[in-house]
Amino acid sequence: MEWTTAASLVIRLGKQGYDKRHSIQKYWTRTKAYLDVGRTQVVVTGHANGGKSILVAQMHGRARDWIAEELPRESRMVEVDAISLGEWAKLVRVLPGQTGYRTHGEIEAFEGNEELEGVIHVVNFGYVHPRNPVVAEALIKNDGLDTVEKLRAANLDSEIQTLTALLTDVRKAHVRHRRPKWLVIAVNKVDLFADRRDEALRFYHPSGQGAFSKVLREFQNEVGQNNFPIYVLQACAFETAFNWNGATIDSGLKKQEQVEILREFVETVAVVSEMHK
Repeated sequence: MEWTTAASLVIRLGKQGYDKRHSIQKYWTRTKAYLDVGRTQVVVTGHANGGKSILVAQMHGRARDWIAEELPRESRMVEVDAISLGEWAKLVRVLPGQTGYRTHGEIEAFEGNEELEGVIHVVNFGYVHPRNPVVAEALIKNDGLDTVEKLRAANLDSEIQTLTALLTDVRKAHVRHRRPKWLVIAVNKVDLFADRRDEALRFYHPSGQGAFSKVLREFQNEVGQNNFPIYVLQACAFETAFNWNGATIDSGLKKQEQVEILREFVETVAVVSEMHK
């Protein structure tokens, strides 16, 4: 059991030739993203406030200026972008984490979409909290989530519920269209648990030991492991401290380490995309 990396996959990909049609396709996909037309090829899902939007922005290569100004607000709309993966540009849609806002995006992304290639599902090992201070105060006072570990435990349970809902959509789409073809579990914010990454890998990997692993394993047993590969990647959209009810968890990565993890993430997703075209 190990983290998926580009190096671990590239030997299976082999060298392939491309021609100018890829450049034409790349510009066309970016145009469709700008106009918000076209069928979703890669959908990004996950917990609310889990960093989906900024991770996609980092993949796009434009997030540093964004971060310098302010972090994005809680997303309540389906976001559209074009991401270059390998030689191909992919039309990517980011679904909001809030269930009430996901309906339209889920329908467009999964139902009747014969172009859907893959899903990037963002998780955070429990390190996520609402950006709304009123909601945060309610979690502390009303729900008793007054420590980081209590908050994490609740979030990890919520991640399993979110995953189960996602796999319901994936199962339906896969039965009808044999799509999506792959799932990437993007374990984000590894800077907050840099010395516990082995623990996180065991929790999220299909061959691991936790409840999240069990859900993935049961799904693969149902649809066939060879028919639906699942990859578990490290991710770190940006490095920052985590603050909750007066407690602070500092980032455990140096700047260059974060950049390298992000580079490896983008490269590996590109290889996955090429492998399962």
